[in-house]
Amino acid sequence: MGSVFSVSRLVRSSSGAWKSRKALPASIRSEYQRLYGERSRSRSKFAWEAIFSEPASTPFHRAKVLHAEWLALVNRRIEALKGARASEGVELSQRDADALAGEWYRWFIGFHLDNPGSPKRWSSLRETLVDIAGDLETGELDFDQPEVLSAIDTEARASQFLTDRGVALMHAGRTSFLSAVAGEFLRATETLERRAGGDWSEDKHLDQLAPYRPNGSSAITACATDLTAVALFEAYCKDNPKKPSTIDRWRCVFRALDASGWQELGWDAQRWADSLIGQPTNGGRSRGALTVRDAWIAAPRAVWKWGQRKRLVFRNPFIGVTVEVPSKAETRETGKGSTDKEAATILQAALTVPTIPRTKAGHIMFAEAAHRWVPWLDAYTGARVGELTQARVCDVQVRVFSVNAPEGLRRVEYAVLRITPEAGTVKTNKARTIPLHPHLIDQGLLDYVEAVRVQQGANAPLFNTGNIGKGRGPALRARDKLAKWVRSLSSRCASLADKGVKPNHGWRHTFKVRARRAGIEPGIRDAICGHAPRSVAEQYEHVLVEDMAVAMRLFPRWPVVTE
Repeated sequence: MGSVFSVSRLVRSSSGAWKSRKALPASIRSEYQRLYGERSRSRSKFAWEAIFSEPASTPFHRAKVLHAEWLALVNRRIEALKGARASEGVELSQRDADALAGEWYRWFIGFHLDNPGSPKRWSSLRETLVDIAGDLETGELDFDQPEVLSAIDTEARASQFLTDRGVALMHAGRTSFLSAVAGEFLRATETLERRAGGDWSEDKHLDQLAPYRPNGSSAITACATDLTAVALFEAYCKDNPKKPSTIDRWRCVFRALDASGWQELGWDAQRWADSLIGQPTNGGRSRGALTVRDAWIAAPRAVWKWGQRKRLVFRNPFIGVTVEVPSKAETRETGKGSTDKEAATILQAALTVPTIPRTKAGHIMFAEAAHRWVPWLDAYTGARVGELTQARVCDVQVRVFSVNAPEGLRRVEYAVLRITPEAGTVKTNKARTIPLHPHLIDQGLLDYVEAVRVQQGANAPLFNTGNIGKGRGPALRARDKLAKWVRSLSSRCASLADKGVKPNHGWRHTFKVRARRAGIEPGIRDAICGHAPRSVAEQYEHVLVEDMAVAMRLFPRWPVVTE
């Protein structure tokens, strides 16, 4: 039986602090404890586990990020120690050893930079190393002596440096690395002695350091200076297929990274992230902290994490980068949902469009059809707008209630809509079938679906032409046009022009509020909207489409007020 801590979960202790544990494999426990038992954030009284802890004052979203970073760090350490124990490490050329030692120099200086301490401490360490490595006859320094390598491993925290980065070296490679670190250690003590004495002038030694080249890399990843962020992103997408909308949203991030000079020495991911906030976007608005956190930092952090696993990059500069997102003042009583006036304005405007809008030649006008039907579908399903604008004729089906349905509904027909990745992007990548409210049928929705089938075919989209064209897909273009149309109704309802209001997305909130007030149970509400079960227990309670259809009979009809 596996350890109860084989899966590291973030939980609150009785004191309110955030806690987590990660079991350590027996084969590396003693070495892990030797390296991290006293200095690591994951310090543990017991050698068989690493412990994560954050104070109770830490917000949940922040604790979640810190826990993920801690767990990734512990896993890298474990894999590196297991690799070293199994002699699965890599060898180093002299150049690679020097370059890796240069990376150690940057790390060690950065670790002590904020609090360099006393100048005497660094001069004393340097003198001790010189005494150990010095040859009494020649006066030269011999950094290959076992005693010197052991001292460097301890004082320079060289093993911690390697395991934190998931680097395992063979014996000869490790000796070459420690010997190179010894030379860099002398320079590091000189730099830190100056810093401790108040000298903060430029560290010219950084210009002499080369980036590390992982062995066995392909041409695309041979050297950090040869690797572009866009190339790394494209390799990531080939290995981890993403939705087109995600690729479009992330691609500009990696282009901006290349333009920022991320490969240059001294480039700092945190400073770059901070500089992004408030910059103008292509749409003319200033970029917010939430966008920077959830796209501009989350995306490269994920890609670089993948690159580390594939040995394409040496380190992830985005680990530890944080963006504080200020809380927005909430002044609307309905929260993110629509007000009664907003909902009524949109639905009444939709009713002014014919049930089957056609040109004089008899062809269906799909943009107008989206205006007519998508808002009403949203109001009765809580679906995402993009899920509706990509719906096809074949996704609308008519079924019959079974004999297990409540009396009065048995053998009665009801309509459903299938939301599926086969039609286009679905956020969860999981298909779901949801019932269509009888009011939609009464308004003539099935007549419209049949008209599209006759003109376009059973696999044709309902609310877009299906023409790919340039730029965004037809479903996304239809979604965007609908959003502009809804905004244009601000002359009838001023709040629809408020950029802080998202009327199309607001239907999801409004639907769930009305469903709750109608007495529809939470599990059915979540299933209709495509939300995940709220607990492990609910995962066993699969909601049947027929049960959803029965529950929707409780959902109140939206009032129809024609102008």
